[in-house]
Amino acid sequence: MKRTVASFALFLLVACGQEVHTGSEDVNVAPSKVYERCFDLEPGREFAYGFKANGSLRFNLHYHEGKEVVYGVPERLAADANGVYEPEREAEYCLMWTNANPRIIKLAYDYTIR
Repeated sequence: MKRTVASFALFLLVACGQEVHTGSEDVNVAPSKVYERCFDLEPGREFAYGFKANGSLRFNLHYHEGKEVVYGVPERLAADANGVYEPEREAEYCLMWTNANPRIIKLAYDYTIR
């Protein structure tokens, strides 16, 4: 039943002319390295994201305004998180994870842009 409701909701969004983009990826973040995934977002869209890792990573969602970095989701230490972000301006927004651990951290993330 849950899948039927989700499929119907997706159908309604597509039928109303608003494309839905989804994706997921599993990556290894090496010690002292950064993994970043960027998306073109605009006002009126919702960006839902979630992740799980086998250790804590520094995580944020940001975009660049000239040389300034603007945080939509401020940096914090986390092994998992999820949220929904509604962009206030058109920009390339990036999910970013930094591994300050002495070992490789396995990261699995997913996203939906509505």
